Amino acid sequence: SDLIQEFSGSSLDEWKSWYLEKHPEAIKNAAEKISAMVELFKDAINKIDK
Repeated sequence: SDLIQEFSGSSLDEWKSWYLEKHPEAIKNAAEKISAMVELFKDAINKIDK
């Protein structure tokens, strides 16, 4: 991705810090998306006939 070209560090910890400085809401936003998809998946499972 283009982000890796902007990143000048060399470790995963440096990447995490750098990324979260640029996108402080990233974890919260991802967690919300995952939660919504899990709920949709649970609903779909409940609709499956045996």
